[in-house]
Amino acid sequence: MQIPLRQPRVTLPVPDSSTPQLGGGRLELDVLAREYTLDTLGGTRQQLRAVTIFLVNRRASTRRRYEDLSYAFQARIELGCLDGILPRHDLSGYRLDDEDVRIADLHYRDVAEFAVGRSTSAAWGPEADGKVMAAWTDPLPTPEVERVAPTREEKLPGITFGMEALAELAEKGSADLSAALSPLPDLYRAWIKIQHGLAITLERPRRETAEKLLAGMEVACARIAAGISLLRSDQDACRAFRFMNEAVATAARRRNAGPKGDPGAQPAPKWRPFQLAFILLNLASLVDKTHPDREAVDLLFFPTGVGKTEAYLGLAAFAIAHRRLTAGEAGAGVNDLLVLLAVLMIEAGGGLALAIGMALSGPPVERTPLAAAPEAARTSAADAHKTSYDDAYAAAPDASATSAGQCSPVRPLSSSARPLRTSDASAVVDWLHGRSGRAVVGMRRLASDLGCSASKAHDDVRRLVSEGVLRATPGSRGTLLELVSVGRPN
Repeated sequence: MQIPLRQPRVTLPVPDSSTPQLGGGRLELDVLAREYTLDTLGGTRQQLRAVTIFLVNRRASTRRRYEDLSYAFQARIELGCLDGILPRHDLSGYRLDDEDVRIADLHYRDVAEFAVGRSTSAAWGPEADGKVMAAWTDPLPTPEVERVAPTREEKLPGITFGMEALAELAEKGSADLSAALSPLPDLYRAWIKIQHGLAITLERPRRETAEKLLAGMEVACARIAAGISLLRSDQDACRAFRFMNEAVATAARRRNAGPKGDPGAQPAPKWRPFQLAFILLNLASLVDKTHPDREAVDLLFFPTGVGKTEAYLGLAAFAIAHRRLTAGEAGAGVNDLLVLLAVLMIEAGGGLALAIGMALSGPPVERTPLAAAPEAARTSAADAHKTSYDDAYAAAPDASATSAGQCSPVRPLSSSARPLRTSDASAVVDWLHGRSGRAVVGMRRLASDLGCSASKAHDDVRRLVSEGVLRATPGSRGTLLELVSVGRPN
């Protein structure tokens, strides 16, 4: 039916809409039309007419037992306009001072709505000559969500994304590694330049927001370049980067293979561009404890499944390896990784935690024994706060086995500051006897004197206490223990 819009309000009966079977009453369309002036972003004014349509049920009522006959189920209203329906943009955040709202206004400036539902949703289309010709009510709308995917490698020439390939380049030397990573900030810088050209065409409030975002991009680009420069000049950072790639690649192969699959048959693991960029821009602040970027909080958000977790785990592996290289065994532990993992991340981090633990503490092995140890990986993740490096290595069955089907090795790191020591529990008793059989000491100090990790010292003391070899009581401060030697360990 045609709806006259000259009058501000009109009521139209819906043909053949009386109460089914019983008759009487009808459905009506209550139409409200009003003109108003819209201020556009360009400073001009536009005369528009807004039309509101209500479907009113005026069917004849009946007995309670049959009252559902007078209801109108799955009603749908559709409005067509030959001149086209004009879009309405959400300008609520255009001039606000809230930064998040202004960023959202910039990102979604091309999104418009052509109809709004009352107690329902609305949809519109199709477009003809750039105009939307119809809109209708829709109780279950199905919007299209664009898929977020990493840029294909062929569009990023000259950059090496393979984890194992990067580890091999780091093994050859920092110059080769730097050459494989240097195109990343260059391509990012070129993309930023294109965005500057787009920002010039925006209205002033949105242009100011865009310029602020572009300034942040330039800072991020400089931090990525600084991370690559650090790998070129700092040998410990380069070695830790090599270790990180080997550890994450080992865990990725095992995860992709599944419980019974062959890790060696899996495709070579690769970083996504945003993962590699996120890792590189954080390297300088991880290495330098006085770096100003330590005051910054970097939010990594891409709807890509496990991509964000893997990037974080890579940074954790780098930090653990670098601390081991520069501070010895007391400088790193798998606990550094696992304490920061949320409950939902334990499964994802367990395999990497086991790979790191074995590489840091186990004897040199040609292949990392993750192919048959998914259960051990979960055990290491859940109990890492009380499991030593040696326990993590021993938890993996057939730890010294090699096979052509397993993945590339994660080679143990050697520290230039302090050699790795895997002391047995008797070292604690020997240390205590050197102090007349009694001492008040903190666990970190004990671990430092023994040349082992705090986790290892804690496990040894706990074992000796359970065997009756030592007696441990709280000292004068909560962080201290009073240890008394009672006998010798079995």
